[in-house]
Amino acid sequence: MVIPTSGLLSHITKIRLTFGNGTQIMFQTETKQKVHAFYDAVIKMGGLDEGAPGPRDYASNYYGAYVRDLDGNKLHISIKL
Repeated sequence: MVIPTSGLLSHITKIRLTFGNGTQIMFQTETKQKVHAFYDAVIKMGGLDEGAPGPRDYASNYYGAYVRDLDGNKLHISIKL
């Protein structure tokens, strides 16, 4: 199961906030395999890689991926280990 989540975060770059920059749609799921399946499906449909599946240095118990859909929306899927 993939669970959509929402929240407000501050933008960490100096780039002006615009559609698809500084915004994202976030999903949580249960397994690394589902993170990879989501990422692979978006890429196969023509989406863009914004961060391949894997751990990130900003959270020790994080595993996730970032992509852009065909409309330019940034999509984020993750699990907490």
